[in-house]
Amino acid sequence: MNSIIHYIAESLLTGFLFWLLFRVASEKGFSYNFQRLYLLVSSSLVLLLPLVKIPLNSVISMPSIELPAIMVVPDAPPAPYSEMAGVRGIVILLYLTVVFITMLRLILQLTNLFAIYFKGVAERRERLIIVRNSSVKSPFSIYRFVFLPPNTESDAESTIIAHEEAHFLRGHSADLLFMNILRSLLWFNPFIHILYRKIVSLHEYQADRDVIDKGADIAEYQKLILNLQFGLTPQIANSLHNSLTVKRFRKMKTMTKKRNSPLAVIATTLATMAIVVFVSCTYNYASAENPSSGTLVSDEVVNSPALAGQPQEKEKVIKPEYLTVMPKFQGGDMTKFVQWVAQNVQYPAEAKAKKIQGKVIASFILSKEGKIIKARILEGVNELLDKETLRVINSSPDWTPGYLDGKPQNVEFAFPLVFKLN
Repeated sequence: MNSIIHYIAESLLTGFLFWLLFRVASEKGFSYNFQRLYLLVSSSLVLLLPLVKIPLNSVISMPSIELPAIMVVPDAPPAPYSEMAGVRGIVILLYLTVVFITMLRLILQLTNLFAIYFKGVAERRERLIIVRNSSVKSPFSIYRFVFLPPNTESDAESTIIAHEEAHFLRGHSADLLFMNILRSLLWFNPFIHILYRKIVSLHEYQADRDVIDKGADIAEYQKLILNLQFGLTPQIANSLHNSLTVKRFRKMKTMTKKRNSPLAVIATTLATMAIVVFVSCTYNYASAENPSSGTLVSDEVVNSPALAGQPQEKEKVIKPEYLTVMPKFQGGDMTKFVQWVAQNVQYPAEAKAKKIQGKVIASFILSKEGKIIKARILEGVNELLDKETLRVINSSPDWTPGYLDGKPQNVEFAFPLVFKLN
């Protein structure tokens, strides 16, 4: 559950920081092309950055794969405890449901566009395909297809086609498709919707400039936009009446091609990199010199029989996601090990008498020989519960090691045990 909350929080933070940077810097003194690139890149990073974690120091970091937790209850057979079965499962189900609905709406819009195309009258005009259909109330376009009402006046039609051709030549439809997919995946993040509206407005500024550069009268052009303002078009399509704002009309009167200041570009790039570092980089939870970030464990527990005869020098330890073949325990996957722990862990009697409970997080290295070594406590509760956690981990039978490119590897895992009194 914590990982879901962390992702949502970091996605919101990333979206806010990129939106703020756009308002402060990019939107003020940069060309429309640079602003468009910034919006597309920053929107992608809102999705990806919370998934990327870069350790800042070189020692072994907190393992990126955490095995399912075990609920340990005294005087009762221990059973695997999965957070997925509770609130986490509900949250994931809600997220996937909304993603499915928004993606389905996007697919239905595309399907409807195909229906309008096949039921309408199409004609090719140089680079574009003009589609006339009585169901079209306001002109719009997607890719090279321009959809028009059948009774469009000739003067207005030429301006509309020039506007929609500008969208096609600049590849704006691809931007909208990409941003709508991001909006479906990040529906919970208001900043991705704000960035989407920014890029829609930016598309219109670029198309407006292209039309006016071709000699269109600004007053007549604005009048045409006002006449079309009540039209309804798919979110995935470009339309002349999109982003109808006073700001857009003001830009038409002072529309000049902006030049990017090299210093401003460098500053914005550095600020973007700073956001990437701030969001994605993290400190390790523990180090080789400090084996526990929680309760310290006695030497007799750390130097368990499972470590006897093992080399003490530092060896290369890789993250589980880099493996080409995952480790196996007694012929099964990680769930088999969780079941084995559930059958062998015991609630310490002294801890029960003192009403000590809590969640212990340990880590261990599965060596290339298939043995568990260097088990340690990352987040402890009490020495009694910590010792029991290490005891059961260190008593594990041998595994089949994990492989990378056909070679066995040392791999580190995190393992939580939840000790809970009735």
